[in-house]
Amino acid sequence: MIFYPKYLFAAGFTPLPNLMFIKHQYKDSVALHKHEETHQKQMRDNGVFKFWFTYIFHPCCRLAYEVEAYKVSIEHGTPIDVCAVHLAGMYYLDINFDQARELLK
Repeated sequence: MIFYPKYLFAAGFTPLPNLMFIKHQYKDSVALHKHEETHQKQMRDNGVFKFWFTYIFHPCCRLAYEVEAYKVSIEHGTPIDVCAVHLAGMYYLDINFDQARELLK
């Protein structure tokens, strides 16, 4: 199930493997939908509790989850530099742009 609220704290958010929120202005973004679908798959593969526990409390796991999802975004047309800016700046990962870009190659 996908909802497209006008207001959302992020462009997209997937709290459960069958529930996705995409900010209305990004409704037509295939890359964002695929990014969030990657998180849905991660939750199904690892279990919802384990996904969120490791995502919240283990930055290395959060990094791995987001790198995987951003690589999918890149495959669907999002420029690598845009993904690197987001990866370096939005997830409390203590990495810089160059490190993020290298991880996304």
